[in-house]
Order: sequence, then structure tokens, then C-alpha cells
Amino acid sequence: MDCIGILIVDDHAVLRDGLTLLLNAQPDMCVLGQAGDGEEALAKARALRPEVVLLDLVMPGLGGVETARQLKAELPDTKVIALTMHEDESYQVGMLQARADGYVLKRSPAETLVQTIRDVMAGNSRFDAGLAERAQAGNFNNSSKGEGTGEQLDERELQVLRLLAWGYANQQIADRLRLNVKSIAGCRQRIGAKLGLNSRVDLVRYAVQKGLLAGQPE
Repeated sequence: MDCIGILIVDDHAVLRDGLTLLLNAQPDMCVLGQAGDGEEALAKARALRPEVVLLDLVMPGLGGVETARQLKAELPDTKVIALTMHEDESYQVGMLQARADGYVLKRSPAETLVQTIRDVMAGNSRFDAGLAERAQAGNFNNSSKGEGTGEQLDERELQVLRLLAWGYANQQIADRLRLNVKSIAGCRQRIGAKLGLNSRVDLVRYAVQKGLLAGQPE
């Protein structure tokens, strides 16, 4: 049987090496390569054409959600699985919007990751079932309490909101927009105050409702 070709993307070399040993020990899997950030992941995916990309979400440079979006746009047949420590629903929302195929927590047993790879290769998505159903129905906004409209945000605030919704951390947004991290934190507070939303989850729901995740982040 042909092996499932896998690209591992994480900014921690020790984790990448451990995953390589684990996956290469499976009779139906083989690791084709590793990458330490989003830009390297895109380059190696284009060259290696893996069947599965295991993708960390918070890395230097290009965020995991945006990396997933670009991978699915360029290589739509490649399966993308988030492998992350983040249980926050907003990250799962971002990966669903990027058309990823699965989401596995790093604290999960090794068997869970191995089975998820096999499941997505069989055509099955592996996300939280309730979250996936709401994504398909477009109902992320149901529990958001904000009553504002995107029009009341200025251009900078919309940029920051979009990047937050795509899964970028404050420091990554600051680097991308060439601002300091305190400016981003202040901007995020203003966004929350204007929209009447405080949590990252509610901000992501709002962004999805308003169609702010369409296209590529600035």
C-alpha cells in the first residue's frame, strides 16, 4: 500500500522530530519533510506535494490560519490538519473558514492524531461536531451580543479585526502592520468597545457574520 505523504509544520524542532518518528513508524504513513513557519510550509508543499499537512497555528511570520487558506487555494487536494495547543473556539472557526480538514490538540493521545490523518484521507472532516454544523449553517453569530456594524470601525480597526479573526496573535498583527504591540492591544479594546463584544470568540463570530474573512488578510 502506498504511504500517506505528510508535511509537518511547527516552529519547534523537537516536536517536528518526535512527530516524524511517530508517523514514520506507521505502516501507511511517511513524512516527506518539515517546515518551521508558514512561508517555508508553502514552499515545501509546492515542491513536495504532500497528501497531508500537519499545521501549527501560532508561528513566527505567516499565521497558521492564513497558511492553511493559501495551502487550500493552491493545493485543494491536500488535506490540512491543525495540530495545536489552542482550544479556543476562535481558532477552530478560523480553520473551518480556511477549509481545513481537521483539528487536533497537542495534548491528545498519539492515536488520536494518527486516526485523524486516516480519517481525513478517507474524506471525513475531524472537527468538533457542533462547531462544524454551525459553520455550515452560518450560525457563528448566534451567541454574539454586539449590536454594532462594521461600518463604524475605521480602516485600521477593520484590518486588526480581520487578522484577529484569521487567528493572528497581537504580536503577529503588530509585525504585519508595522505597529507596536501596545497599539494593537489598544485597537483591539476599541473594537470591542464599539461592537459591544469582549471575547475573541465573539469577535470572530462577528467577522464571519459580516463576511470579513473573504479574501486574503491585508
